[in-house]
Amino acid sequence: MLSASSSCIRSSSKHFSLKNLRGTPIFIKRDDLLEHQSASITGNKARKLGYLADAIATSKFPRRIASQGGLQSNALLALSTIFQRQQQYFDDDAGGEFTYYIKGEVPKWLSESPRGSYKSAIDAGVRIEALAPEEYQRLAQASSGTSGGASCSLSSRPTVSELLRSLSSSAASDDGDLTYTWIPQGGASSASRAGVSEMVDEILTEISRLVKEEQQQQLAKRPWLVLIASGTGTIAFHSHCRLRQLSSSVRVCALPCVGNADYLRRQMEGMRARFVAVADVGDDDDSLHDYYNADGTLPMILAPAKAARFAEPRQELYQIWKEINSLQCVEGGGEEEKDPVTFDLVYAPRAFEIIFEHLSSLSEEYNLIYYHCGGLEGNDSQLARYRRLEML
Repeated sequence: MLSASSSCIRSSSKHFSLKNLRGTPIFIKRDDLLEHQSASITGNKARKLGYLADAIATSKFPRRIASQGGLQSNALLALSTIFQRQQQYFDDDAGGEFTYYIKGEVPKWLSESPRGSYKSAIDAGVRIEALAPEEYQRLAQASSGTSGGASCSLSSRPTVSELLRSLSSSAASDDGDLTYTWIPQGGASSASRAGVSEMVDEILTEISRLVKEEQQQQLAKRPWLVLIASGTGTIAFHSHCRLRQLSSSVRVCALPCVGNADYLRRQMEGMRARFVAVADVGDDDDSLHDYYNADGTLPMILAPAKAARFAEPRQELYQIWKEINSLQCVEGGGEEEKDPVTFDLVYAPRAFEIIFEHLSSLSEEYNLIYYHCGGLEGNDSQLARYRRLEML
């Protein structure tokens, strides 16, 4: 089983930006500037999938991997990049295999003109398997009991039935010719802990520096809140666990961009349960059980005022995206703050839509930090969707 390790990542020294958000100062944690040295994956995927990228060119890298998710997801892009980079290191002509399961068929327009994450996957030799919605959901439920890097014994080109049987079994195969390594959707893995912990440590270091500066003394008078756009909630959950150990003055707030607040809460509760189970049966330090389940708490979750379909283009979201891409620096923020910040067009607009609904109360109580997860690679394909719908 692949395990958490310290990722070989690098980021720009400009990892924090101070911006004016409708009159409220907000710090931006710039993981859009982050890149993994081995695989050139960026943003939060460098945090969540760093353990897999770290294994490139080593005997630890699995010959066969499998995962599921959306056709234009950043996880698919990152996994395809890692898989393609590893191909040259296999010691025979057979190479490796990467099977990726999607819900429903590939849209006709996309199959005729591949772009974005889907094109990267096709170019990397990823095998895309379309599942009926009910099959996809069954697979998601079965894999929710696994952790990143979990091995399962399967034949070549496994069927959904084989996947369901294997993912439901606790037995792992030692036969390299039959073993697939399952990567949970979106990289929602206990193995992501090391990469996310590094990010949290960077935030705490920056907070410490800021409160020591004379012009920022007022920052020491209030607690801090790290706002994280969330799908599965992996980054938010790992960050919460790390901060619970290290700081009582910094909290995490998850912004549900996929589903509602209840859906996100269930995702993180399930995550905690399976991470605790992995800690109990694995070779990791016993303290990991307490790390994940010390007090039974989860990150704060901000409930959106209204429901929205994930990644569905809306004119309101496009206008928010234009607004946040034009945020001005706070006066006195430093010469480097003149650099513009560009956000992704899928998660960030929905996250800021939720933030705006609660901005007044949040700004009264906390110093705010927004975690910029990267994901800019998907902007071209999302903009294309807006154009097809004649919203631009």
